[in-house]
Amino acid sequence: MSDPLNVVEVELARAIVQAVVQGLADLVRKVPALFRRGGGEDAEQEAQAELDRSAAALEAASGADREREVVRQEATWETLLRRLPADDAGTRAAAEALLAELRAGLVQAPAQDGGGTQAVSGGEVGAVQQVRAGRDAFTAGGDQHFGSGPDARR
Repeated sequence: MSDPLNVVEVELARAIVQAVVQGLADLVRKVPALFRRGGGEDAEQEAQAELDRSAAALEAASGADREREVVRQEATWETLLRRLPADDAGTRAAAEALLAELRAGLVQAPAQDGGGTQAVSGGEVGAVQQVRAGRDAFTAGGDQHFGSGPDARR
């Protein structure tokens, strides 16, 4: 997969990792089949092995290490998804369908802390928000505070 599917690759990688973190085994089991399209049974088995490695690494990490591991796993899956054939309409459709299914499952899944459902940025799982925080940024009670203006150190 290449540029035309870049958004799908990024969001699908994020959704795969979120599904692993949330323990959505029924959905996660569908991921390796996507790789069969791009490389046959060997690629499917390699994807399954990577899922197992991802699950183990995410389970072993905690705190800030867990956040870093999530980012690392998302990058790993994005790299793997980029190896799928970009010019195959069937692969594109399968990737988009899997992304939609993972998103639906993640929205319905209980949040990791057991506190309701998970919704990200307008209710769409996998949306990305980049924020630049200055020295006075902090988190309190689950809320993020970024200060009152631009970083004065410029």
